[in-house]
Amino acid sequence: MKMIFLGDFVYPKQNCINLSNIKDIFNDKITVANLEGQIVNNIFKIIDKNKYNLYSDISVVDVLKNCGVKYVSLANNHTQDFNNEINETINILNLNKIDFFGTKEKPDLTIDNAIKIYGAVTNVTGGNFKKYDVVNRFNPIELLKQIKVDHEKNPDLKIIVYIHWGYELAFYPQPADREWAHKAIDCGADYIIGHHPHVVQGAEKYKNGYIFYSLGNFSLPQVEFLGRKLQYFDERVLTQLCVEIDFTVKDKDQYLFHILQYDKKDSSIILVNSVNTIENDFFKELTPYTGLNTFEYLKWFNKQNNSKRLLNTSPTFISYITLKGIDKWTKENYLFLIWTIRKFLIKIKIHKPYNW
Repeated sequence: MKMIFLGDFVYPKQNCINLSNIKDIFNDKITVANLEGQIVNNIFKIIDKNKYNLYSDISVVDVLKNCGVKYVSLANNHTQDFNNEINETINILNLNKIDFFGTKEKPDLTIDNAIKIYGAVTNVTGGNFKKYDVVNRFNPIELLKQIKVDHEKNPDLKIIVYIHWGYELAFYPQPADREWAHKAIDCGADYIIGHHPHVVQGAEKYKNGYIFYSLGNFSLPQVEFLGRKLQYFDERVLTQLCVEIDFTVKDKDQYLFHILQYDKKDSSIILVNSVNTIENDFFKELTPYTGLNTFEYLKWFNKQNNSKRLLNTSPTFISYITLKGIDKWTKENYLFLIWTIRKFLIKIKIHKPYNW
């Protein structure tokens, strides 16, 4: 079985992005994508008008099929942008034989008793999380326990964590995320595949596992969403990554990493290169911290992030493990306060972060 893992997938209107140049990479593959937001058809029950609300038009179904998508994760910070009934999206997926995971009711899925994929979203991504969540929110300790149980029950099971985490446009993964990824592999995970930052981050081989901290976008056209144009001025968002894993080779998986480029002038994607190893200049440039242990990485990371701003809107998460969640709890609550203040300032038109 050959599988391709994509980053964020959004398709707000027909013909909003041209994927025809890369269609061949999906031939005879099973594709997994992060469906960033609900499939909404004309009726938008918006929760927060003072933010970008991402969604896909019904035409996304044909696009997903053309990319060979058989499975989508709903564990992201935009699934709950609207008060629309999530079952509408799930019904559309089911009718078109596209399976889903990453919800509270269905956090993971198993394929042919050979591959298990967990979907989770961290609080730091800033979604409209509420008391009765639909999405599967990341519980670092419990997920490590589950990975260990599944691995011990079936040592041949390929375990993949497909996770929405980190800060948007961050150059490097949070120390807590990197430490957790290593712990997950220690517990039996084979691959950690991240998304959300909208840019490609580094990749590491740790023991017998691989970590891809962020794939970047896949289909996130810089077009209008409900009358507001989505724009990124950081050129790094134009580079995208697809991870292809061939599970058919006995005792050793094989890889192809497809490096893509988004052209925002005509909203198209082209294939730049395909490589079969992370030991090349593309990955090495993104991963200057390869080989550092947890303590060394934290020290190195802090040197790269020596901001002296009075208001730190991107606090460093040190660990989900050694501090037993205290670091995570305090900083998530701090971020929640910052986000609340920010929303209020946007609402009264003092703060204008977007182009409207």
